[in-house]
Amino acid sequence: MSQHADIVLIGGGHNGLACGAYLARAGMKVTVLEASETPGGCIYTEDLPDGKGRLELGAYEHGGIRGSGVAADLELETKYGLSFHERDEILFSPCDDGTGLCFWNSLDKTVEGLAETVGREEAERYRAFSKWSTAAMGVLFQAEEGPPPTLRALAALADATLGAEGQRLIQALLAPATALTEAAFTDDRLRGPLDHWAAHSQQPPQAPGTGAGALFLAASHGSPAVRPVGGSRGTVDALVRCLEENGGTLICSAAAEKVEISNGRATAVIAAGERYEAGRAVISAIDARRLFLGLIERDSLPASLVSFIASRLLQRSSWVSSSLNR
Repeated sequence: MSQHADIVLIGGGHNGLACGAYLARAGMKVTVLEASETPGGCIYTEDLPDGKGRLELGAYEHGGIRGSGVAADLELETKYGLSFHERDEILFSPCDDGTGLCFWNSLDKTVEGLAETVGREEAERYRAFSKWSTAAMGVLFQAEEGPPPTLRALAALADATLGAEGQRLIQALLAPATALTEAAFTDDRLRGPLDHWAAHSQQPPQAPGTGAGALFLAASHGSPAVRPVGGSRGTVDALVRCLEENGGTLICSAAAEKVEISNGRATAVIAAGERYEAGRAVISAIDARRLFLGLIERDSLPASLVSFIASRLLQRSSWVSSSLNR
């Protein structure tokens, strides 16, 4: 027997939960399927033994959910129990040589601290990179409303906003994050945290197209770091409450096994032996490789799409291998 919903959504990470919450608030009957025993995806807080504290195993900086307006739209803070700590300390990055780099809300304070470790010249390079990153991210924020722009439209927006620096932004978006940091800095200790933040996209920073990730940390100055009270799971818990109180359903330990296709349209998902029929749409919040190469029959997909995803997978494997062998 099938279970029915308007929307069947694969993946109960924070993106899947937010999407499901928006749709449930719009009156859709939504079922979110999560493979793990608990929701959250890359947001996970573990309690240490004997009450020694909590350990964040995934994303810990949640300023984006507030800055993007999602927290306000979904009333996560006002209605669903999400509470944030605001901190002037953005990041502390310990280094192998025993030194450490501090990144603060204040760019000036950050630069002064960096100068003591990496030298004045390198620290001033960071100041210049931060100012450019902030301007570049401003262009990307302008493009957030509505459908994603074409590369041509984004290039025109970058030129209009940044002038001669517009082309630099487009080049950055197409490049690996490591290419940007290697061009901007000489000290590996400074490149490391920037590359690390770029890897939050779940792509290796050596991969083409990850360049925007190298801008995130440097563009973060000017607003406090935002972290949920009680650990990162606070964000997940609030999203689940929003989803469920608006009529949505979250089912954990329900790994998707197959997406059924009928007349070119996804119509149902098989998960943990159950069939979940979608009256309106199946939405995926998991990666394209698992979706298209693992859950959908190959003959239901255009051969060009399968070939493209497979080739990207081979490229990614080669990037990871070359990184490990450096």
